[in-house]
Amino acid sequence: MLGAAGALALPALPAGTSYAAPTASCTASLLAAPAGAPAGAGTRVAKVDDTGKYVVGQVDVGNFDFRPVLWANGVPQLLDAPGEVSDVLDVNSSGTVLGASLDKEGTTWLPWVYSNGTYTMLQVPTWTDGVSANDINDAGVVVGATHNDEGRELGIRWESWDEPGAYVYSRNGNRSYLKEIRGHWTGGDEIYDKPLNTFIGLLWNDSTGARYPLPTEPHSINSTGDAAVTNADGAHQVVTATGTVRWTFPRSTTIRTLMDRRTDPVGTGPDAIGEITDNGTTYAVAWGGCSDVVG
Repeated sequence: MLGAAGALALPALPAGTSYAAPTASCTASLLAAPAGAPAGAGTRVAKVDDTGKYVVGQVDVGNFDFRPVLWANGVPQLLDAPGEVSDVLDVNSSGTVLGASLDKEGTTWLPWVYSNGTYTMLQVPTWTDGVSANDINDAGVVVGATHNDEGRELGIRWESWDEPGAYVYSRNGNRSYLKEIRGHWTGGDEIYDKPLNTFIGLLWNDSTGARYPLPTEPHSINSTGDAAVTNADGAHQVVTATGTVRWTFPRSTTIRTLMDRRTDPVGTGPDAIGEITDNGTTYAVAWGGCSDVVG
């Protein structure tokens, strides 16, 4: 599982805030920077796989030059991704990395997958002028967003890396933005044209077809239908599809991956992977000791 490169002393919440009570045992640990990175180098995290073994993100190698990193069992590895400018977006439990690189003109991001040492470019539909691939599940299905022939944003899904992705609509034919896919759950936004481009956070159960609205766009979801969100008071929480609050983080954090519900005792693995910011520097962290034991 993830190694702890250093524990953080987390400040108390500001007096007078209306945040829900945080989970007292919830703590963060820094992820190690790869060899050769400057001392105190900033790191960013994109996603972690469902087992907690693989994490992808970036490291600042100097002068805000961020390079893609794959952590395996806490050990970081710089990735030699295609293109001069590239980013990593997600990783699944096989260690397959989803990423994107700028084209030669520097105007369009081209999505790719990295598996067993090989980079494969995803097939982009000919009817779009741009596409974003956002997430990959353990079956290799990729979700993201593009634009339809009217120039409006719409969800897209790749069942095969060798074929162009397909449009995905939401409830009542509304458009969608697909952010994450975990198991048979997809998280993102439902987009309304009236009022124009109104968004609400939404969870899709791909097995039953059920749709569940969320208080905000989900930061991350897990394969059991939970979502990391920001509530109306600004607290960062984990909620179920039906709105039950599972826990509240003790400080502001951007959650990149929410781990599945555990049935083992609290503290035996990370509950979420994300980022915090201290004194203007962003750090990749692993949150642990937060989760309730849920069967």
